[in-house]
Amino acid sequence: MGVVDITPCGDGVEVAILVIDAHQGRGIGKAVVFDFAERLRKMEYRYALAYVSPENYKALTIARKIGAEVRCRDIYIIKYVLTKDGGEMCRS
Repeated sequence: MGVVDITPCGDGVEVAILVIDAHQGRGIGKAVVFDFAERLRKMEYRYALAYVSPENYKALTIARKIGAEVRCRDIYIIKYVLTKDGGEMCRS
């Protein structure tokens, strides 16, 4: 039905979530986001980053529902702070 990729990066993780087209619109992506946010917090990561296309309205809506910071550039950068201090963002 999909793939979740978690890549540790400093105090945080980069996250990619893919739900195949045939299963989109059923709340799977939203359920995965909420579940993994809690799992990552318990693993003591300070933040999670996701890179999202500006056209991916569903992912942006979910990010805003969990209270993530959404920054717009050529691609949206989403930072969801998992702890009070949030940590430093990874730099490529």
